[in-house]
Amino acid sequence: MQRGWMDHKLFRREPYNRRNAWEWLIEHAAFAEHGDLQRGQLRYSISYLANAWGWDRDQVRRFLKNCRAASAICYEPATAADIRGSLITICNYEKYQSDESAGATPGATSAPQGRHKRAPNNKKEEGNKEELPNGSRQSARQIALEMVEVWKEVFGEALSVPRKLTDARIRASRARFVDEFASDRDAWRAFLERVRASPFLMGDNDRQWRIDFDFAIKPASIAKITEGKYDRQPTGSAQLVLTEQQKREREERILAEFSQFGPSGSVEKNGYDGDGNRSATAD
Repeated sequence: MQRGWMDHKLFRREPYNRRNAWEWLIEHAAFAEHGDLQRGQLRYSISYLANAWGWDRDQVRRFLKNCRAASAICYEPATAADIRGSLITICNYEKYQSDESAGATPGATSAPQGRHKRAPNNKKEEGNKEELPNGSRQSARQIALEMVEVWKEVFGEALSVPRKLTDARIRASRARFVDEFASDRDAWRAFLERVRASPFLMGDNDRQWRIDFDFAIKPASIAKITEGKYDRQPTGSAQLVLTEQQKREREERILAEFSQFGPSGSVEKNGYDGDGNRSATAD
């Protein structure tokens, strides 16, 4: 089977079983040495694997633990300072490669076999995988999942999370991740941190509007945010606080000037009577 077959739209909504998860690990392992990855290795976070497989995190951890106990993988959990994800090494990786791919030049892709053999004939098929800085090759859907995962890590429950990865969202996510953020997860995270630092984008405005994922991945939005257009936006709540503060200061000044009243209920003090009017004697 060629790489990428598990990302077909027919299977997108189906949770994986253990066999599928094992096939996924083999498929996404580096075919050739790349960066800090050796042949047969891959790096992904537990959260990313959970999203990709339709599992919860504990289920992913149990599966990896069982794989390690069966000597199927070597597993090095990511440290708190390492955002690249855990390092997974497929044991006996060569055993899972076909005779053609085992003898191929690293980086080459074997052609489909039999009557299904055909050359890629459209841009979507040729570009459905992106090689990221961590050495893995990811489809557009996997890129979108990765971006959503970072979104959840940065904002938690403060902002809404996309519930469905539509084709439009997947295409837009891939385009922005590649073109605007150079396929760099850290660059995407830094961009979201800047969003989080903007009170206006986080809902502190007169409409209580909050940025969402779709707005964040628009080219025009990215340009405005990176240029600081939202860094110092005056907010509705700030204006309201200022107005109330001005009122209180005005009332305090008046009370300070008319703090003493006589039996008649009025008194002249500093040239004003008890009703706050300028007295004749003051002139």
